[in-house]
Order: sequence, then C-alpha cells, then structure tokens
Amino acid sequence: MNRFRIYLGLGIFIFSVIGLIWALYPIPRINRIQKLQPILLQSPESTAVADHKSINLSPSVQASEPLIMDGQQLILVFPSQIRYGDKDIVQLVFQPINNETPVGFETVESLGFDPWGTHLEDGNKTYLALAEARLDLVGLDVRPSDLVSEPLHPGGSATFFWSIDPARVGSYQGTAWLYLRITDSSTGLETRKAISAQIIEIKVVDILGLSTTWVQVLAWIGMAAGVILGKPFIDELKGHYSARLHTR
Repeated sequence: MNRFRIYLGLGIFIFSVIGLIWALYPIPRINRIQKLQPILLQSPESTAVADHKSINLSPSVQASEPLIMDGQQLILVFPSQIRYGDKDIVQLVFQPINNETPVGFETVESLGFDPWGTHLEDGNKTYLALAEARLDLVGLDVRPSDLVSEPLHPGGSATFFWSIDPARVGSYQGTAWLYLRITDSSTGLETRKAISAQIIEIKVVDILGLSTTWVQVLAWIGMAAGVILGKPFIDELKGHYSARLHTR
C-alpha cells in the first residue's frame, strides 16, 4: 500500500510539474522583416475623395519635387502559439530601411505588391501622409478590430499593436495589412496604396481542454498532493541519510 501511495504521489508530482512548465514557458515568437524599395505615390488629384481623417506629416511637403518615400522596412512580430486562456500581442513596425537583418528574423518578399506609382504632379501644395494598418484574423478577438492610422514624419516610423484574445482552441490564419495614404491638405483629395499583406498563422493550444489559469491552479495543487502522498518515501530517504551520517 505504501509503495502504491509513493508511486501515485510521484506520478502526480511529475505530471503537475510538466503542466506548470507548459503554463509558464515563454511562447516562441515569429519575427519577420520585409524590405521595400523607395515608394512613389500617385497624385491625390488622380483619385476620388475618401472620407478619412488625416494627420499632418509636415507643413512643407511640396509637390514641386517628386514625393518619394525612401526605402522602408516592415517588422512583423507575432506568437506562433497562444495558450487557451491567455492573451498576446501582434506588433507591426514601418520604419526607414536598415541593411542589416536582425538575428532571429526571417526575410519575406513583398507578396506581389508593386510599390511604384507616379510622382505628384504640379503646384506648390502641402500633403499629409499616414500609415494605416489592419489585422484580419477570423475567429479570434482582435483589438483594435478596425483600420488604425499613424502619422508619418520624415525619417520616422509608425508602430501598430493588436491584442489577441482566443475564445477556443484551433489554428487561425489571417493577414496583416499595411497601406499608405497621402492627402492634399488644400483639396482633401486622397490616394491610398496597399504596401504589404503578410499571411500569419497562430495556433491556440490547451491541455485537456483547460485554460492556462486552471492548469496552473491544478498544477500547484497536484504538486502539494504529490509531496503529501510521497511523504513516507521522503521520510525513508531522510532516515537512510541520517543513518549513513551516524555510521561515519
């Protein structure tokens, strides 16, 4: 009976430790970098007016020179998995290009998007520039769920964050979109171009249908129960150790 109790306690303790490690171990993240060539945008005069609130990039972006955005890069970071009951973050950064690819990043192509258009045409006009992004992940609660915008400043960057809260276990595939929007501040005419559409896949995992919180609670209880059930074995080990010390 004592042997069975010891083995049972040891089994519960080991299983609980495994569950606790699963619940606390950091989830691997996927890091991508996508480098884009210099971008030229169409004149807003050649497009229809869009109903969107813009933020001023600079008071002196003039159309007398071609409106060229120097080489840029996109950095996309997202979890490969999410434990059921946990929340996580997806991050997208649009910034001036860096010729060195960071360690641990995979390089991706532009996925079929041609960044070249025509330069802005005439006049002495001021333009507003925005980076816009959206994360489409059907089946997951993504916040914010709508299109989000960040102003683009010369030499600056735009950073976007989304919170992901899974409701059930499964594999989910979606797209991280990035657009550039240029607005003529005097007329309100706008042009908008899709710059990137990166496919991402996230798996939501669990243990025995339990959320992370419940796994941690049961793991701590199991470890305590394992120690209690294995107490005779622990006492026996202490006795052997004490006896060996006394015989020396």
